[in-house]
Amino acid sequence: MNLTDTFDSPDLLRELKDYGFDLEKDLKRTGLGQSGYNQILQDVADDLENDRSGSRLIQSEKYSDLAVYKMRCKDPKRNSGKRGGYRIILVAALCETSFICHIYHKHAGKKPKTDLTSNEKNQLRKLVSNLEKVREASEKE
Repeated sequence: MNLTDTFDSPDLLRELKDYGFDLEKDLKRTGLGQSGYNQILQDVADDLENDRSGSRLIQSEKYSDLAVYKMRCKDPKRNSGKRGGYRIILVAALCETSFICHIYHKHAGKKPKTDLTSNEKNQLRKLVSNLEKVREASEKE
């Protein structure tokens, strides 16, 4: 699975904001910064390469390769392992491409939280539904 850096696509960043996910704010809230994000990107890429995609939160009913996963990443700055570290919400989407749409910390940062809110989960479902529509349209062409 190919991991795309979400920050390399301004259109994707804007679309994620429409669904309530703002990676720039996530980096500020968690205190992660750009270098920390780059390390998480590498950790996630390594996990995906080794078939460790995390727990599946949402599965597309139409496409088996379209899903949302929750992954755990360590926080070396605070000496936290994966259990007490960052939570990464990853969308595995079209053509074996995946991207990070949300990052939060379980214990640290300005707004720590243990899980996604029900509203965030609903927004992820809407995002998956939209990606299904995009794929259907591209298949008709």
